[in-house]
Amino acid sequence: MHAQQPSSSPGDSPDNGGFTPRVAQPKVVGGPRDKKEAAKEAFLDTVLNAKSLVLEMVEDFRASDRFFKYKASVVAGWVLLSLISLFVACPSSNKAEDTNELSARVRVQKVSALDRQITALYIENRSDEDWDVVLLKLNSTYSAAVPAIAAGRSAVIQLDKFSGLDGKTPPENLRPQKLDVRCAQGEATIQLTEGTP
Repeated sequence: MHAQQPSSSPGDSPDNGGFTPRVAQPKVVGGPRDKKEAAKEAFLDTVLNAKSLVLEMVEDFRASDRFFKYKASVVAGWVLLSLISLFVACPSSNKAEDTNELSARVRVQKVSALDRQITALYIENRSDEDWDVVLLKLNSTYSAAVPAIAAGRSAVIQLDKFSGLDGKTPPENLRPQKLDVRCAQGEATIQLTEGTP
């Protein structure tokens, strides 16, 4: 019996030694990942890279000589003192006004009325809500009320619209120092020591 010779395929030829090259098929590992999982993975990669970078910098700092460490501490101290100086020298002028519960801003200003100047309070509603039935108390003594102040709008209240428990208006030379603003939407106490006329 003769052993059967393997039949040659159409792609075989005497010059390639009977080898037929195969076409590589791409392997699908899994379905597409959802965006949340991809974002989480990217975040973890970033955190790990940052951690390794910080550890590398710490190791470099430890390996450095004493003179370099002194120089680095002097520069770090200078930067820290500069930042503190800037923070102390340039405080936010509207800090007390912009951080209250109602986002209220109050300015004291002079208003011309016939032959004299009248002190008035300019009350601004910087919130997204309308204020309903706004009760005002000036220097913990004099009261006034405004029906409403719409969101993004303001009201100007003259000092002679306030009255005390005895029904008397404040004296013309009264220096406004504090204004309590109360309404259904909340309350705020604004110090008026700065920005007074």
